[in-house]
This record gives sequence, structure tokens and C-alpha cells, in this order.
Amino acid sequence: MNKKWWQDLSPIGIFNSLTVLIAFLLPITKKGLPMVIAFWALMGIWSSWHHRPKVSKRSLLSLIVFYVLHLFGLFQASNIKTALFHLEVKASFLLFPVIWLLQAEIENKQRFRVMMAFVYGCLFYFFYSFAKAFWRFQETAVPDVFFYNELADYFHPTYIATYFALGFLMLGWLAYKQVHILGKRWVHHLMEALFLVFIGLLSSKAGYLCALMSLGFLAILWLKRKRLGVALTYAIMGTFIMASTIMASPKSQSRIKEMTNSVQAPPTNDIREELGESAYSDQAETLESRGKGSTAGRIIAWEAALVIIAQHPFGVGTADATNALKVEYEKMGASYNLEHELNAHNQFLQSTLEFGYLGFLSLAMIFVFGIRSALRRNDFIFLAFMFLLFINMLFESFWEVQSGVVFVSFFFCFFVCSEYQKTTKKIGAWT
Repeated sequence: MNKKWWQDLSPIGIFNSLTVLIAFLLPITKKGLPMVIAFWALMGIWSSWHHRPKVSKRSLLSLIVFYVLHLFGLFQASNIKTALFHLEVKASFLLFPVIWLLQAEIENKQRFRVMMAFVYGCLFYFFYSFAKAFWRFQETAVPDVFFYNELADYFHPTYIATYFALGFLMLGWLAYKQVHILGKRWVHHLMEALFLVFIGLLSSKAGYLCALMSLGFLAILWLKRKRLGVALTYAIMGTFIMASTIMASPKSQSRIKEMTNSVQAPPTNDIREELGESAYSDQAETLESRGKGSTAGRIIAWEAALVIIAQHPFGVGTADATNALKVEYEKMGASYNLEHELNAHNQFLQSTLEFGYLGFLSLAMIFVFGIRSALRRNDFIFLAFMFLLFINMLFESFWEVQSGVVFVSFFFCFFVCSEYQKTTKKIGAWT
């Protein structure tokens, strides 16, 4: 009789179980993860003594190279204590690749378990967030508890929206493979709808783009099977659910309106050229009003980042990007950005700020290796995951906090090390 995965107490069995646990906890908690990851790493080292890796995992080296850049950046850092803290936050870029380089290829059954664990983790957080929101509403009678930061609770709305976008993709892919949660088609599709509603209520503009991209990927997937009706259902019904949620959310509407007004505002550098330096300095109120709001703050952050990059082509050093930006914000009169100490809000700019054009190249190579690996194996979920990252990294410095670093490093390594497509294509054989 074959052992169930939770009954296997061998080193590799415990390692696999902890991998599933990490996937489940990712969308639920930040505090409990480091301890689980540390135990997972110890079991990974122990289990590696019993086997040798059988496949090439060179794509993982791109994450290690990116982390090594942070070590070299210490020589330029003005605040070593802060720089060392950033190294600690980004340690997953070193830890996950190293541990998985020691492992054999992830089997299809394990891949399925990890994906299911992540989906159930998202579902758990969905019910937790709404239960907490209803509790707060009973006390305050303020409807804002169901939107944006209040609903996301201890996660940033963009990060948890990205988690749910990936969870939605996984649900759609499972449906494509004729595997449904609890064996019920209606339960499965209800979960897909709930995930889209949750993303809509989070009021994250990057989250909206991720959800729309996920719908597009799933529509294309069904078109490959020549199922036009299902493809249109995902594209039309999914968009309708998102749009309806946004229309029912005053918070979401106000953020979209703020984004539209910010994009239409003239750039800071154009104002400076038109008015001249003396007149420009007299327009502090205009700049201050322009800088209010997350979208306007991002645009100003991007402008400031480009100015600093032009001045420091080799970067300013590990963890010094925000300090350099604050100096530029002060010159620009961007009070909102100064008050909130905004980073570059674009991971490509953030890495280039810290490590120069070498940082940008290192980051780009992660995408090159990841997308190439996904295309070579026709791994739909991995490819969609890389595009989700790309969208987020255009609007967020996604790798500056644990929520982004652990999520990216875990799933990037997980997908690279999976044996997807080398056996059966039917998930029914996994269970």
C-alpha cells in the first residue's frame, strides 16, 4: 500500500510536506513563515544526502546572482545597518535556489499538492478578511472596512491581489484539466468568481491589471482547445464581475478617478522647463496638489529615479535608493512623496538605482531565464506567473518587502524545478 504524503516521515517526505505548508501559509501570514522556511531549509539539506539532483536548474542561478549584487552593493551603502536588514529581507533569493538546487526534480503529484495548498490558503484568507471586515463594520458602521487597506489587513493590497490573481489562474488551469474543487464544478467556478470579487474590492490598480491578464491567459488557453464559448465566458463574465465590483465600490472608483487625473497632469520636468527655475519654485502648491495620491506619487517617483540613475550609472548602493529619492523629492517639492518616503515604485528602476545598469541587467535575466524555461516546457502557469510579476514590477518595487521576496523566490524556484509535461498531461493521474 502506498504511503500518503502526510504519513511519509522520511527526510524528503517531511521536506515535501513543509513545501506544501509554505504554499498554504504564503497568502495567510507573514510572521509564521520565517520559522517554517528555516525548518524547511534544514530538512532540504538533510534530504539532499539521500539523492542527487538529476536535472539542470541553471535558471535558479539568476536569483543567486541578483542576491550577490546586494552583497557587492554593501561597499557603496551609506548605512550598513539598513543595508544588512535589506539583505536579511531578501535572503529568500539565496536560500530557496540553493536548497532546491540540492533536490531532485519536483514530481507532478507534489506540484499539484503545492498548487492546491496555495489555492486553499487564498480561500482561507478570503473568509478571514471578510469575517474581520464584518466584525469591524458591526463596531464602526463604516463601509470602508470592505475595501483596500482595511480589507487587505496586514498585507499590502497589491501583494495580496497578486496572490489571488495567481490563485485564480491555478483554478482556471485546474478547470481546463477537468479537475474541480471538492469534485463540484459549481463550487470551483464560485471560487473563481469570489477571487475576482476580492481582487476588485482590494482596489489595487496593479491587481486589476493582473486579474485582466489572468482572464486573457485563460481565454487563450481555452481557444487552443477550440472552446470558443468557454473562452468568451472567461473573458466576458470575468470582466463583468470585476467591473461590477469596482462600480459597487466607491473606494475603487475614487482611486481610478485619481489615477486618471494624475496621468492627465503635466510632468514635473515639463513644468520646470516652461516656467523656469525661479517661477517653478513659486509653484509649490501646484506640485503638492499634483503629488497627492498613489498614482501621482508613482509618476513623480519614476521621474526622480530617472534623474538619479543618470547621475549614478553604477548605482547608489544597497538600501540607499530611498534616501537618494528623498533628496530629489525635496528638490522637486514633492511633499507627498517625502511624507510617505516612497521608493521608486518600479522594481526595474529600484534595482537600477541601487546597482546601476548591472542591476537592471540582472533583473532582466531572471525574466529571460524564467520565460525561456516556461516556453521550453510549455508550462502555462509558469509563463503566466512571469507576466504577473512583470506587471507588478512596473508599478511596485515588488522585491523590497518579505511579502514580495518570498512569494517570487518560492514560486520561481518551484516552477523551475517541476517536471511538468514530462509525464502525463492529465491531472487525474496525479490524485
